[in-house]
Amino acid sequence: MIQLLDYFEDRNPIMFSSLHVLAGTGMKNNELCRLKVSDVRFDPILGGFYLHVFGKRNKQRDIPLRDKVMDSIVKYWKIRLLSAEFPSDSAERLFPNSRGQYFARLTTNESTQDF
Repeated sequence: MIQLLDYFEDRNPIMFSSLHVLAGTGMKNNELCRLKVSDVRFDPILGGFYLHVFGKRNKQRDIPLRDKVMDSIVKYWKIRLLSAEFPSDSAERLFPNSRGQYFARLTTNESTQDF
C-alpha cells in the first residue's frame, strides 16, 4: 500500500486521496463510495474529524480521521474545484469525479442510476 501511495502521490492526486482514505481508515470500497459530505463530522470534545459510516446491514460506526487523511479529503475537493467545507446537511457524495458522478454504482435498494 505504501508503494501505491508513493506512486500516485505526485502522478495522480485524485487516486492518491481515495487510496489514502481507504488505507487510513480501513473502510471498504463500497463504504467509501457511499460516503456523503455530511458524514464528515467534527468532534468538539476530542478536537478532530471523524467519518460516520454505514457498513453492512446499515450498521453505523464512527471512524476517526488522522490529520493527514483529512488533508487528503480536502485536497481531493480542492482539485475538483469544490468548497472544502463539509456542511452537516449536505447530501452530496464525498468523492465525486470530474463529471459530478461517483466511483461506484449504488446498491439496488438505493438507486439504479450509475454514479
